[in-house]
Amino acid sequence: MMKIENNSTVVRFEQLPDCLFRIWILPDWDGEDIVWQPGQFLRLGVLENPEDRVALRAMTIIDVQEGVFEFYMVSVSQGATSPRIAQLRVGDRCYMEPKITGNFILPNLPQKPNAALWMMGTGTGIAPYLAMLKKGKPFLQKYHTIIFVHSVQMSKHLCYQKELNEYAKSYANFIYLPIVTREVHIHNGLERSPLRIPALISNKKLQEYANQELTAEHSVVMLCGHPGMIKESIQALVRHGLTKHRRRLPGNIVSERYF
Repeated sequence: MMKIENNSTVVRFEQLPDCLFRIWILPDWDGEDIVWQPGQFLRLGVLENPEDRVALRAMTIIDVQEGVFEFYMVSVSQGATSPRIAQLRVGDRCYMEPKITGNFILPNLPQKPNAALWMMGTGTGIAPYLAMLKKGKPFLQKYHTIIFVHSVQMSKHLCYQKELNEYAKSYANFIYLPIVTREVHIHNGLERSPLRIPALISNKKLQEYANQELTAEHSVVMLCGHPGMIKESIQALVRHGLTKHRRRLPGNIVSERYF
């Protein structure tokens, strides 16, 4: 078996509240001309022995600038890979697999002209959407409204509020809906109930917050993050008449499990 060694260097690290962090990595291989689409991922890890390769973790690319890859991550205490990556600092070495893949991309969305696009995510599951907002504006402008729903446990975990508020200025009809599940949250001067996304879909509070209906005729829904959120949200959306999108059977809902 060919020996696999660390092949990339950390060039920037930003610690965020609790176990969240942003990291920028420059590979030894040429990443400047790499072809990728927003929503795709590659595998990342820290190799200390040959067995570590099996613990590589798929991470969505937020951006690539001058060959440097940007990621938004959380260190999971029981995880085999993320705690190691969280300990890296500028100059440290890691492994980044030079293979980019993934089907959670804009061209694979249902073709519904003038529909509302709901981007729903939990925690770091918003990473694909951040990439799409940065790189996919020509495609996203096909939708009459973009509703960005970010669910976290505590308000301090809403790490991209500044960037998302900027997107609200640069995109026509962009709505940012932060959802906090373990404390009362005030957004735009209004108190929001500490409920999870599936419950907010079911009781129609999410639609009320966005002033948008969730209907099969006029909605496309993207779900990314915790598997439980995805499963329960799909069930709630189906009760509203929406269906999972498939190539041979077009629908409304596309999803990506983030761990």
